Amino acid sequence: MFWAGLVPGVITMLIAYKSPESEAWKQHRVPSVWGIVRVVWDHRKSFSYLVLMLTLMIGLSHGTQDLYPDFLKTAHHISPNVVAYLAMFYNVGALLEQFL
Repeated sequence: MFWAGLVPGVITMLIAYKSPESEAWKQHRVPSVWGIVRVVWDHRKSFSYLVLMLTLMIGLSHGTQDLYPDFLKTAHHISPNVVAYLAMFYNVGALLEQFL
């Protein structure tokens, strides 16, 4: 899997290296890491709220995703093969959701 994933990664790096930056990014670019730290500090309440909410959402989603196959096998007595295919199906759906 490493070698199969290496090819798209290299292609993506080449495209990113050859692509020019947009004018909007050039105009609003933060000159240094300390500039980023200053912006985060200026908006620390909102930033803390977003970090907390995203942490909670990730914790909730992983709990349900990790336990769902066991739930299907024990509560609904679905065969392990069908559960595996269902897990693959909803994971592909989760990946496609990121691009839509």
